[in-house]
Amino acid sequence: MKKSIVKPLNVGVVVLLASLLAACGSTAAESPTATGASATSTTTVATDTPAVVATNTPLATETVTAASATSGTTATTSPTSTSSSTAGTVTYTLMTRQTALGNILVSASGMSVYTYTKDTPNSNTSACTGACLANWPAVTVAQGTQPTLSPNITGTLGTFTRSDTNATQVTYDGWPVYFFHADAKPGDTKGQGLFNSWFVIVVTPTTSSSSSTGYN
Repeated sequence: MKKSIVKPLNVGVVVLLASLLAACGSTAAESPTATGASATSTTTVATDTPAVVATNTPLATETVTAASATSGTTATTSPTSTSSSTAGTVTYTLMTRQTALGNILVSASGMSVYTYTKDTPNSNTSACTGACLANWPAVTVAQGTQPTLSPNITGTLGTFTRSDTNATQVTYDGWPVYFFHADAKPGDTKGQGLFNSWFVIVVTPTTSSSSSTGYN
């Protein structure tokens, strides 16, 4: 019978096998680490790109809006400069207005004027004082001012200084002229014929009335 002889392994071979096994294990462990690093790098790039786009776009839009708003503000100044052009309009102290009573004398604002039968023409005085003057205010101009009459009316305007108020009252053909306190709007003639003493001044225009010389 033959005996089996077990030969001992060569020490060098054992060391070589151990080294190979260790190298294989190290390679397998490093692979996930490298993969993880790649994944991390990819995630960082993906995160950075939207941040740049989202931040820049609204800023550009806001700049355009601000410019538009500034332009709109400048445009609103045009009506202001246009509305001030009224040169050439002539205003007279007394003008004419067509009413149911005929063409009568009115002030520059269109209010009817009256004469008082108790006055004396060309006397440079007024018989209407105190309570009478409160109801029938005098037609006046600033001191030193010459009243003007619409050129389509015949007659003469003058003035005198009232002794009671020191105001400069206007006269028409020597008669002091007055307003009536109850006339509320242009063209009113509520004082006509009151006490058989107060009358509007009916005139015959020498030419047809126009917007610069009277009221229609």
